[in-house]
Amino acid sequence: MVPVWFAVIGRDYYVGTYSKSPKWKAIKRKPRVGWVVDGGEQNKYKGLSMYGTAEEITDRKLRTRIYREFGEKYYGSADDPKHIEIWGEVDDPSSVFMRLKPEDGFWWEY
Repeated sequence: MVPVWFAVIGRDYYVGTYSKSPKWKAIKRKPRVGWVVDGGEQNKYKGLSMYGTAEEITDRKLRTRIYREFGEKYYGSADDPKHIEIWGEVDDPSSVFMRLKPEDGFWWEY
C-alpha cells in the first residue's frame, strides 16, 4: 500500500501519480489494485476497502476535471502555486490520472 491523492467524481474514484514513478510502472504492468479510504473522528471511524482495476485517463476534459478537483481538495484552488509545483499544468505529461474501477469491496463503521 502507498498513499495517493484521490478525488471522487460522481461515483468514480480517481488517483494521480507521476509518469516515471515506480507506482505507475507497476500499475501499467499489472492494473489490478486495491484501495482504502478511511476517516472520521475518535470513536466514529468509517471506511471503504475496494479492489478492481486502474485505467489511465487520457481524455483532456476529464483530466482537467480531476486536476481541478485535486487542487480544490488539497489546496483550495487549482491555481495554488504549490498545486502547480506538484502537478504541473493541467496537461503536463509527467502527471498520470487513473480511474479506479471497483469489482468488489466492503465498508465499515465503528
